[in-house]
Amino acid sequence: MNLNFSQSTGLITKDDGTSVAHGWAGNDSNPENPQRIHGKLNPDKQALHKIGPLPQGVYSVGPWEEKHGHLGAMVAPLTQISGETFGRDAFYIHGPDRDPATYGQESLGCIVVPHAGRQAIKDLGPETVTVTA
Repeated sequence: MNLNFSQSTGLITKDDGTSVAHGWAGNDSNPENPQRIHGKLNPDKQALHKIGPLPQGVYSVGPWEEKHGHLGAMVAPLTQISGETFGRDAFYIHGPDRDPATYGQESLGCIVVPHAGRQAIKDLGPETVTVTA
Protein backbone atom coordinates (compact mmCIF):
# COMPACT_ATOMS: atom_id res chain seq x y z
CA MET A 1 0.00 0.00 0.00
CA ASN A 2 1.09 3.53 -0.81
CA LEU A 3 0.08 6.74 0.94
CA ASN A 4 0.52 10.27 -0.37
CA PHE A 5 1.75 13.34 1.50
CA SER A 6 1.19 16.83 0.12
CA GLN A 7 4.02 19.26 0.93
CA SER A 8 1.64 22.22 0.57
CA THR A 9 -1.43 21.01 2.51
CA GLY A 10 -0.04 18.41 4.89
CA LEU A 11 -2.79 15.98 3.93
CA ILE A 12 -1.97 12.29 3.99
CA THR A 13 -4.22 10.28 1.71
CA LYS A 14 -4.65 6.84 0.22
CA ASP A 15 -4.20 6.51 -3.55
CA ASP A 16 -7.99 6.75 -3.96
CA GLY A 17 -7.94 10.19 -2.29
CA THR A 18 -9.37 9.05 1.05
CA SER A 19 -7.96 11.17 3.87
CA VAL A 20 -5.91 9.30 6.48
CA ALA A 21 -4.32 12.05 8.57
CA HIS A 22 -3.12 15.64 8.54
CA GLY A 23 0.35 16.84 9.42
CA TRP A 24 3.10 19.17 8.28
CA ALA A 25 6.73 19.22 7.21
CA GLY A 26 9.26 22.04 7.39
CA ASN A 27 9.39 25.01 9.76
CA ASP A 28 9.24 28.80 9.92
CA SER A 29 10.79 29.63 13.28
CA ASN A 30 12.84 26.68 14.49
CA PRO A 31 16.22 27.63 16.05
CA GLU A 32 17.75 25.85 13.04
CA ASN A 33 16.04 28.51 10.87
CA PRO A 34 17.29 31.83 12.35
CA GLN A 35 16.41 33.81 9.22
CA ARG A 36 12.75 32.82 9.65
CA ILE A 37 12.47 31.48 6.12
CA HIS A 38 8.94 30.20 5.47
CA GLY A 39 9.62 26.50 4.99
CA LYS A 40 6.61 24.87 6.64
CA LEU A 41 4.29 23.34 4.03
CA ASN A 42 6.25 25.18 1.32
CA PRO A 43 7.26 22.99 -1.66
CA ASP A 44 9.48 25.78 -3.01
CA LYS A 45 11.81 25.28 -0.01
CA GLN A 46 12.20 21.48 -0.29
CA ALA A 47 15.92 21.81 -1.07
CA LEU A 48 16.67 23.81 2.11
CA HIS A 49 18.24 21.61 4.78
CA LYS A 50 16.54 21.76 8.20
CA ILE A 51 13.94 24.27 6.90
CA GLY A 52 11.86 22.98 3.99
CA PRO A 53 9.69 19.88 3.78
CA LEU A 54 11.22 16.57 2.78
CA PRO A 55 11.79 16.47 -1.00
CA GLN A 56 9.23 15.15 -3.45
CA GLY A 57 9.61 11.50 -4.34
CA VAL A 58 8.81 8.03 -3.08
CA TYR A 59 9.91 6.88 0.38
CA SER A 60 9.86 3.45 1.99
CA VAL A 61 8.22 3.46 5.43
CA GLY A 62 9.49 1.79 8.57
CA PRO A 63 9.97 -0.26 10.45
CA TRP A 64 7.96 1.53 13.13
CA GLU A 65 9.73 2.19 16.41
CA GLU A 66 7.71 2.27 19.64
CA LYS A 67 10.17 4.67 21.26
CA HIS A 68 12.88 6.78 19.63
CA GLY A 69 15.46 8.46 21.85
CA HIS A 70 15.03 11.92 20.34
CA LEU A 71 11.74 11.87 18.41
CA GLY A 72 9.49 10.20 20.98
CA ALA A 73 6.89 7.48 20.66
CA MET A 74 5.62 5.73 17.54
CA VAL A 75 7.96 6.91 14.78
CA ALA A 76 8.86 5.47 11.39
CA PRO A 77 11.93 6.23 9.29
CA LEU A 78 11.37 7.35 5.70
CA THR A 79 14.02 6.31 3.18
CA GLN A 80 13.87 7.97 -0.23
CA ILE A 81 13.83 5.45 -3.07
CA SER A 82 13.13 7.83 -5.97
CA GLY A 83 13.26 11.56 -6.63
CA GLU A 84 15.82 14.32 -6.12
CA THR A 85 17.32 14.26 -2.60
CA PHE A 86 19.06 17.68 -2.59
CA GLY A 87 21.58 15.94 -0.31
CA ARG A 88 18.90 15.52 2.37
CA ASP A 89 18.02 12.34 4.28
CA ALA A 90 17.22 10.92 7.74
CA PHE A 91 13.51 11.74 7.57
CA TYR A 92 10.84 10.26 9.85
CA ILE A 93 7.15 10.33 10.52
CA HIS A 94 7.01 11.53 14.12
CA GLY A 95 4.87 13.44 16.57
CA PRO A 96 4.77 17.14 17.42
CA ASP A 97 6.68 18.83 20.21
CA ARG A 98 4.80 19.00 23.51
CA ASP A 99 6.21 22.45 24.26
CA PRO A 100 3.63 25.07 23.16
CA ALA A 101 6.47 27.45 22.28
CA THR A 102 7.76 25.13 19.55
CA TYR A 103 4.63 23.14 18.62
CA GLY A 104 4.21 23.23 14.85
CA GLN A 105 7.83 24.25 14.25
CA GLU A 106 9.65 21.04 15.25
CA SER A 107 10.04 19.66 11.73
CA LEU A 108 13.47 19.91 10.13
CA GLY A 109 11.89 18.29 7.07
CA CYS A 110 10.21 15.27 8.65
CA ILE A 111 6.48 14.59 8.40
CA VAL A 112 4.97 15.53 11.75
CA VAL A 113 1.59 14.01 12.62
CA PRO A 114 -0.26 14.02 15.96
CA HIS A 115 -0.70 10.64 17.69
CA ALA A 116 -4.11 9.62 16.30
CA GLY A 117 -2.91 10.24 12.74
CA ARG A 118 0.30 8.26 13.27
CA GLN A 119 -1.74 5.39 14.68
CA ALA A 120 -4.01 5.46 11.60
CA ILE A 121 -0.97 5.41 9.30
CA LYS A 122 0.68 2.60 11.25
CA ASP A 123 -2.55 0.55 11.23
CA LEU A 124 -2.71 0.79 7.43
CA GLY A 125 0.84 -0.53 7.16
CA PRO A 126 1.94 1.41 4.09
CA GLU A 127 5.08 0.24 2.35
CA THR A 128 5.65 3.63 0.69
CA VAL A 129 4.74 7.30 0.92
CA THR A 130 4.76 9.45 -2.20
CA VAL A 131 5.56 13.08 -1.43
CA THR A 132 4.04 15.58 -3.85
CA ALA A 133 3.87 19.36 -4.04
